[in-house]
Amino acid sequence: MSLYESGESTGSVSLTKLFEGETFEPQPNNIDLERIAYLTCRHH
Repeated sequence: MSLYESGESTGSVSLTKLFEGETFEPQPNNIDLERIAYLTCRHH
């Protein structure tokens, strides 16, 4: 399940579009480093 599917991401950045050359503006968020590490390493 993706972060978007679990409601933990807005889906505002698409990896597909990035690989196609589209750029994006960084967006502020309130996720701390510990939460980012957890979301990156977890599995279902």
